[in-house]
Amino acid sequence: MAASPFEVFGLQPRFGIDLAQLKDRHRDLSKALHPDKHAAATPAERRLALSRAIEANEAFRTLNNPISRAEAVLLSRGISEAAASAAKPDEEFLFATMELREELAEARVAKNVPAVATLRTAAEASQRSLVAELTAVLDSPEGDVERAIWVLAKLRYAVRFLEEISTAEDVLTP
Repeated sequence: MAASPFEVFGLQPRFGIDLAQLKDRHRDLSKALHPDKHAAATPAERRLALSRAIEANEAFRTLNNPISRAEAVLLSRGISEAAASAAKPDEEFLFATMELREELAEARVAKNVPAVATLRTAAEASQRSLVAELTAVLDSPEGDVERAIWVLAKLRYAVRFLEEISTAEDVLTP
């Protein structure tokens, strides 16, 4: 059975992890598992080190991303990824997101770089707020899983919108 991404780094399954500490642990583990360190080892030991290095890289990618980290926390609580992905944000949130996408499309057509920058600032603030809410919900002793799933659904939309903004910036920036 594969270790959870939290186990790979010796962390408790919490959403609010110290990302700097995670990066340090990943770097240290990567150095220890580097193929050069195992050049004189047996083929089986080299395969094991490579397997552990791959596991560490996958665990790092999972924990470094707020969406996959939240899914990993929920999985540690017995909630499947399918169940965590099934929720959709409420209509009010979806309507607001649709309006923001329309603003972005208008700014892109008008080549209005300052308007796109303003949308980015607001979207980043929204994402930070959703991450803070997920931290509060998932790391509280009560751990309202249902609420966490709804906040996670909103975070997915926020991240996608930021990706759309990045695409618009790429098109508008010479």
